[in-house]
Amino acid sequence: EMNDWGGELEGYAFTYAASGIFTLDTTLAAGPYNFKIADADWADDSTVGAATGDGTVVLGEGKTLVLPGDDNLFIEVSEEKSFHFTLDASTPSAPVLTVE
Repeated sequence: EMNDWGGELEGYAFTYAASGIFTLDTTLAAGPYNFKIADADWADDSTVGAATGDGTVVLGEGKTLVLPGDDNLFIEVSEEKSFHFTLDASTPSAPVLTVE
């Protein structure tokens, strides 16, 4: 929902840091957001999301994701501000997302 589920990644593309770590810094307006993490083509086998029924992301807490991810992730933003997303994919079968 952050980019209206479109292919436009401007402002929402992760950058590779090193050793399987990807980061994203972006500003989000207040509100609820459903989202997934995917490559630019939204290929079914590369979409990372939540295990069924377990999509809530808590600020400051690591969230283990599944690949392919069937369910959306969900985050509630209380006020507009900048957020730092870290995706630790050093263990590809269990990537971990942290949002601060």
